[in-house]
Amino acid sequence: MLNFDDIYVREKRVKRLVITNDGDFNFDFAIKKSALASMIHIKPENGTVRKHEKLEVEVTFSPTTELRFKGKGSRLSL
Repeated sequence: MLNFDDIYVREKRVKRLVITNDGDFNFDFAIKKSALASMIHIKPENGTVRKHEKLEVEVTFSPTTELRFKGKGSRLSL
C-alpha cells in the first residue's frame, strides 16, 4: 500500500516502488488502475522485469478535487 498522506488539490506527490524478479525467467507486467485513474500517473505502466533484476516504478498522485479516504483507496492491480 502506498500512503500519500495529506495532500492539497493540485499538489503533486511521488512515491516509488520496486518490482523484484527473483525467478529464473523474465516476466511481463501491466498495472491496471481503477478509480481515480486521472489523478494517478504511473511510469512505467507495463513492461518486462528480467530474471534476477529489479524495476523501479514511479507513482504520482496529483488530486484535482478534494477527496477523503477513510479506510478506502484506489487499487492498483499488477
